[in-house]
Amino acid sequence: MRRQTGVLSFAVAVFAACQTTAASDAGFPAVALTTATTDDGLLQVALRTSPTQPPPRANAKLDVLVTDAQSKPVDGLTVTVLPWMPAMNHGSDVAPTVTPQGDGHYLAQPLELFMAGTWQLRISLQKGAQEGHVQPTVDVP
Repeated sequence: MRRQTGVLSFAVAVFAACQTTAASDAGFPAVALTTATTDDGLLQVALRTSPTQPPPRANAKLDVLVTDAQSKPVDGLTVTVLPWMPAMNHGSDVAPTVTPQGDGHYLAQPLELFMAGTWQLRISLQKGAQEGHVQPTVDVP
């Protein structure tokens, strides 16, 4: 019994040591591609893309990390992402589905930025009657 307890303790310790943020678990880099503050000044948004930064034209994922003024993660939001290419006056044919990941992370996929150039990511963050917006840009090679 003592050996089983030791093995279990070791397994728990290894598992705990491997715990990382939702962003890095999904293959996102540690450093954000860009950050923005909502138009109401209440929330900060950090964006990371996978599999590369900047994102490829197709099959990308977007990690949206939302924090408050004290840098604490904000959960319970309804997040929408609308990719928009201002120079061409069009969006993407595919609207990403956004799924809460916990600890302030929201996963938007697929992110289909099908043309090279500058894209706006028009992001809406809503909780109850409160709604904030950011429009960071990303340059797609």
